[in-house]
Amino acid sequence: MQPDPESPIHSEPAENDAQAVTYGSCERLCDNRPRNWEENGTLLWLIWEIASESFAKVFLLATLVASLEAGRESFMVCNQEETPQLHNYGEVLLCHYTKAFLFSFPAMATAVLLLLFGRDFLQKRFYYGLLKAGGVTSFSDNTAWRDPFFMAMCSDFAHCIAYSIFHIVILNRAGKEANSIRGFVPQANDTSTRPMEDIAVSNAMSTTAAVKALTTTLAVKGAMMLLYRGPEITGMKHGPPKAPSSAVQAAMMFQKYLRTIMVLVATFLETLLLIIFVYFAYDIASTLVPMSEYLDSYEDKDENPMVSLHSFKDSIAKSILEQSGPQLIAGADGDLHKVYVTIVEKYLQNKNLIRHACAPSPDASQLATPGPEGQPEAEKPDMMNLANLNLANLASISLIRSLWPAELLLRRDIKGRDAKNFRRVWVMYSVLAILWLVHICLVLAVEGSRQIWLLMDNHPEQVIPLTILLFHAAGIGITIYVFCESLAPLGFTQELMGLR
Repeated sequence: MQPDPESPIHSEPAENDAQAVTYGSCERLCDNRPRNWEENGTLLWLIWEIASESFAKVFLLATLVASLEAGRESFMVCNQEETPQLHNYGEVLLCHYTKAFLFSFPAMATAVLLLLFGRDFLQKRFYYGLLKAGGVTSFSDNTAWRDPFFMAMCSDFAHCIAYSIFHIVILNRAGKEANSIRGFVPQANDTSTRPMEDIAVSNAMSTTAAVKALTTTLAVKGAMMLLYRGPEITGMKHGPPKAPSSAVQAAMMFQKYLRTIMVLVATFLETLLLIIFVYFAYDIASTLVPMSEYLDSYEDKDENPMVSLHSFKDSIAKSILEQSGPQLIAGADGDLHKVYVTIVEKYLQNKNLIRHACAPSPDASQLATPGPEGQPEAEKPDMMNLANLNLANLASISLIRSLWPAELLLRRDIKGRDAKNFRRVWVMYSVLAILWLVHICLVLAVEGSRQIWLLMDNHPEQVIPLTILLFHAAGIGITIYVFCESLAPLGFTQELMGLR
């Protein structure tokens, strides 16, 4: 197709050109020939890509949950009766406070991961469809540090670090109070070394021989501490049980401390890796088709395809769908590609208005510039109503609002077998996500009921973990609502919306 030099299709539309009926967002690109990069937006490719990216994160989260459950007995009991190293009531409260975040971290991480996977599935589908129509969606404003759910996850991680440090301090106190262990290092000042010292004195051993004997004793004692597994190692296979020696007690204590340290280290590493994985996965742009691959697919064309590409923020595309979605679908008669083309044209028609709306102090006189017929530009047909444009929506889109493409992709009046299969896959994913989140809510409810029972049993410190648990339960509830809201467009048709 040869471009018409007089048509605004292939040139920047004049600001006051009221006669322009089309902005030709993709006439140079939409030649109906499949390109290599278009495969990235197909249903099977999206499923494979997201599944491969999510495997490591899901496996790490499952490992964290298993570690917390298997090492539950290694964590502190937050009362002075069972943990006398807690010297005052303030330390008891600190123990409850930090420990509650540690065991609530998997719940928040699950909500964040489910939203991330759903966001990638919907937004990548929308991105490649819009790219074929000549529009490039920019996600530059969406950063992890602006997302409340990710920041809540980071807050949990910070409290996990605080709990680990506090637990190590308590372990060090317990080690100093032990008879044969100071800190984590076994000492050689107990009675097990005195026979060697007596022998050294009675036989007038030299200083070198005495040191050698003491070293041998410590080596034997250390081996018992590391290899101790039961009374059979100390020769108590038969006869009545005997009181364990000081070396055996030291070995038991050392083994317990070592197990606790390993649990704390494993928990720290797993939570840290989850934070890192989620942070890098938050940047969806890094997983999209490179621009070089896009340009390579148009090597057979004489013209530069970049001329017909129009880039705008995802928040603008979201606002266009919210304001004009039903009308766009009705005008395209259920053809999804035509909807994408119309979205790009809608942006081009309202580009100047959107720029002024995004400005810190938009000039009202500029927003209502009269057209050639005396009609204000904001009131011309196909123009967005800035009175209904929520400028907050033009900022960063957080995870709880990131499923916005469902408003278009899940409508039942979008025709095509591929669109129908996409809706089925999303429904299955959403239902499974909701069921799993409900399961987490039930687990939190059981734990909350236990804490309420202890609170009624004159344990006021349980208010702290109960409050933290309710905070995380609210986050899970918000995530469930977001997935339910994404399924709402399944009931939208042109007839129900009053467009036919």
